[in-house]
Amino acid sequence: MREVELSGYIPAPSVELQNSMVHITTSTGLPSFFESKVAIELSEFLRRFNEACDGFWIARMEEKIVGSIAIDGPNTIAMEPT
Repeated sequence: MREVELSGYIPAPSVELQNSMVHITTSTGLPSFFESKVAIELSEFLRRFNEACDGFWIARMEEKIVGSIAIDGPNTIAMEPT
C-alpha cells in the first residue's frame, strides 16, 4: 500500500492544486466556474496566510499531490472580549 505524506506550506502549490482541479472538473463534469473559483480562493488565502491562525497542508503520494487541507482561521491572532 502506498503511503500519503502530509507537508506544510510549500512554494507554488497553487499551480499543482489548480492542475488537480482541472482534472477533477473535466473528469467529473463539474461546471468550469468550479476550477476558477478554487484558483481564486486559494490564491487569496495563500496571499494573506498567517501561520499563527491559519493552516495549510498538502497530501502527496509518490510526489503527486492527491489532496490538500486548508484552515482559514480568524483574521486576528487574538480577539478581544466585547
